[in-house]
Amino acid sequence: MPSQALRSADVTSVASASAARQNPGQPLATAARRSVRAGLAARWRGLTLDQWLGWLAPLAITVIAGVMRFRNLANPHAFVFDETYYAKDAWALLKFGHEREWQDSPDTKDINEANVAILQGNTEMFRGPTGTDGASFIAHPPAGKWVIAIGEWHWGLTPFGWRVMVALLGTLSILMIARIARRLLGSTLLGCIAATLLALDGLHFVESRTALLDLILMFFALAGFGFLLLDRDFHRWWLARRHRRATQRHRLKHPDASAAAARRPSGIGRYRLPAGWQQSFGPGVWFRPFLVLSGVMLGLAAATKWSGAPFVAVFGVTVMAWNYAARRSLHIRRPALGTLLRDSVPAFLALVGSAALAYTASWWGWFVTDTGHKRHSGITRPFHPEGEGVKSALLEPVIRAANAAISHMPEVWRDWFAYHQEMWHFNSTLNSPHPYQSNPWSWLVLGRPVSFFYEGKDQGVTGCGADQCSRAILGIGTPAIWWASILAIVVVVFCWALRRDWRAGAIVAGLAASYLPWFGFQGRTIYAFYGVIFLPWLVLALTYCLGLLLGPRGASPTRRVFGAGMVGGYLLLVLLNFVYFYPIFTAEVITYQQWANRIWFPFWI
Repeated sequence: MPSQALRSADVTSVASASAARQNPGQPLATAARRSVRAGLAARWRGLTLDQWLGWLAPLAITVIAGVMRFRNLANPHAFVFDETYYAKDAWALLKFGHEREWQDSPDTKDINEANVAILQGNTEMFRGPTGTDGASFIAHPPAGKWVIAIGEWHWGLTPFGWRVMVALLGTLSILMIARIARRLLGSTLLGCIAATLLALDGLHFVESRTALLDLILMFFALAGFGFLLLDRDFHRWWLARRHRRATQRHRLKHPDASAAAARRPSGIGRYRLPAGWQQSFGPGVWFRPFLVLSGVMLGLAAATKWSGAPFVAVFGVTVMAWNYAARRSLHIRRPALGTLLRDSVPAFLALVGSAALAYTASWWGWFVTDTGHKRHSGITRPFHPEGEGVKSALLEPVIRAANAAISHMPEVWRDWFAYHQEMWHFNSTLNSPHPYQSNPWSWLVLGRPVSFFYEGKDQGVTGCGADQCSRAILGIGTPAIWWASILAIVVVVFCWALRRDWRAGAIVAGLAASYLPWFGFQGRTIYAFYGVIFLPWLVLALTYCLGLLLGPRGASPTRRVFGAGMVGGYLLLVLLNFVYFYPIFTAEVITYQQWANRIWFPFWI
């Protein structure tokens, strides 16, 4: 990437000089435009076939996947599962800047009156006047609902309006994972395989067509991971560039020492500078734009659901490990101390600082209005210990210090912190039983998928020629992907722990940030469709293993043909599996028997 940028800059400068010589009287702006066009044209002509395919092939897969996701997106004309919360909250954000209560007295069919009115075109059913008594407490931050609100702003409070932005992000995530896998694994073919697997996963497909927050969270987390990989390459290039310049300067100042070092069989890469701050710890790298962008994406992930927050911590550790490896590869004397002293502060500010700013900025609607939940509550001590005994005794000093600091802040910040404590209490103690709740141990084996929507003939199914028909949306991953991913996880953990493969380590970091935290909330009411957050890293793990099956480029033709056959057969199995379940992903009208044939186990429904 940096070398391409330098080549493009060289071409542009040469073209600019040539244009100035040929037409000395032309305006400078015209010469600049022509030089830029010449530079871009030269860069495009210089692309290899693999670089062209690296964009064109993923774009083709993305377009096909997008058509599948946008096709008949407004079907069913109903609130699917938790759309009843997020679609209305997004509309309230557009109207008031914060969430508000709706009139939702249930009728005899347990369908909210507000839902029926909205589907009939009535969108003005907010409860209470415009004051704070109509504000609603919401358990999740607003970023994801703002995304949904973009679609509602243009298409209105309709099923298509509240689903369109989620479908767009689901489609774009397929292009992103293709480019991420290509950069991570160094293969355009593997990038296309990753995009194909994500496009054919049932859970990703269903959530791309449903206005829930989890796919939005997944999109931001995956984008943050992609920028993290870009930062790794940029940091290594910039660090090596600065270290090489420092080495050259030293050789010019001390030619005798340079000549003596050159006679030693140590090689250029092992050339040692004399002791000193710069030479012992290596140069510092403060300019990290991709890490800032990664922090912004991860901050928006946490601002969609708090389950996005662990990405900041885990990826922060990952960045420091990569920084250490970069300094070690340059044979810097003290890479660990160099990483701590020269990289920790810039990396923290770039990643954590930008994430915190993005998270706070997502609440702008609550800050600029006076009628949100907890506004002007007069709270002076927003935090207080929960429970009794050792837990409270340990937390009390920390909470007392936090309250002392917050008490000197403006009222709006005290209200905001109090709101967050209420959110934490709700999210950490929610244990209301639900028929579709499940344990994270069962998610990979598809132990308890969630029925998002079901309608039988007695509930109004039309267009059915049989005695019994069904329309259903089952939130379940494609079995051929999820069951195979269990073995793939074992393989990438092995390759990371024993073979020290940084690519496998990056995949493990994504899985650790997205999957492991759920095991700390096994007593909470949680659902299997939350697993879409770690689906991209399951796909990357599978793609990594399929790359091992294909074999290295230097393998024998027999080995490559055998590997290609295995990979092709598996992808065909995934495609057939997806096509078979397609009717219960899209609420198509099918006979009851056809629906029952797709419910392979009794615990699936």
